[in-house]
Amino acid sequence: MNRKEQILNEAYEIKRTLIQFLRRPMSEIKRVPEWPWPRLLALEVIVAGLTGSLASLILQKSVVSAIFGFFFAPFVTLITLAIMTLFFYYSFQIFAEKIISPRQIFTVVLFASIPQLILRIIDGYVPPITLVGMAFTAFLMLVGFVENFQIQKKMAIRLIGVLYAILLTIWIWNQVSSSRMESNWSHDRIEAPEVELGK
Repeated sequence: MNRKEQILNEAYEIKRTLIQFLRRPMSEIKRVPEWPWPRLLALEVIVAGLTGSLASLILQKSVVSAIFGFFFAPFVTLITLAIMTLFFYYSFQIFAEKIISPRQIFTVVLFASIPQLILRIIDGYVPPITLVGMAFTAFLMLVGFVENFQIQKKMAIRLIGVLYAILLTIWIWNQVSSSRMESNWSHDRIEAPEVELGK
């Protein structure tokens, strides 16, 4: 198999799995695929890039912002997913006394985050939709951790609840900060003096 055929096969597998997951997220999260890192990162770049691009295009109505969103969103999303993966990796060791592969944890976190990434497309017009996406992601992670890693449900709920509370606090802080910035900007605008012609 040459390089081109390999890339096409990888793309087909990603597309097939993604469509299957979007059709039945609750059942598919119970048996996430055993993918290598390159394929997982490719999925992350595709989903985060497309949703970030569409979100920027809808909000800014600019092709330039859409292009920027396509390249910037995967970077920010990857950092967030990496932090979440490390959080659960060490939490499972400490509280569940289980050492689970970071790649397996990342896989569950990535697939569970897909609905939230899709919902952020309209986040600029309906900011609270982020909370709905976060709640859906939290529920998918709960099912994924319990079914794939046999983590106790109560423990998983507590860990996910802590993470959700942190992300919720950050979201509220960002909303308040944005509102204050917009308010200050509107109050600080200098109105041009009226000029009457002929004087």
